[in-house]
Amino acid sequence: IVVYTTDNGGSNCNYGVNTPLAGSKYTLLEGGIRVPFLLRWPGEVPAGVRRDGLVSSMDIAGTAVAAAGASTEGLDGCDLRPFFAGEVDAVREELHWDTRWQWAVRRGEWKLRFVEPDSPYADEIRRVEHTEPGSGLHLVNLREDAGESRDLAAERPDIVDGLRAARDGWRARMDAAAAR
Repeated sequence: IVVYTTDNGGSNCNYGVNTPLAGSKYTLLEGGIRVPFLLRWPGEVPAGVRRDGLVSSMDIAGTAVAAAGASTEGLDGCDLRPFFAGEVDAVREELHWDTRWQWAVRRGEWKLRFVEPDSPYADEIRRVEHTEPGSGLHLVNLREDAGESRDLAAERPDIVDGLRAARDGWRARMDAAAAR
């Protein structure tokens, strides 16, 4: 199994360019979190096949461990073999990011992102990274707006409510796991 991916987002202070995506390293804009994921696995994944879906670099471990026949219990990563085989239902339903002063949840084409207003961390990103991380709640449809330029939160409160509930449930599970 050969996997190619990269670190998250180019850094503006090091002349990184994430165009057409907004943001940079340390932000939860797509320019800070979206990365390439290429895989070569003869006998498992046909050459030249492209799959669209939500995956995480944590899934590399889940996939490798499952392929070796071991238990993936306790791992954050999923076994992506069904996804590679083209089973649409095997795609992750959502992804979450959380740095406490900013968080995001993505489900399908929708992404809800929150940046704590007046955060000293956000101010540091502005100063060092020369990037605007945003402020407050922001909803985008990434299929229509990969650059995250149009906030749809006011137009789609139903999507905001659903993604916020998903985020709250995920955060509660993470906090409970950390307390164990």
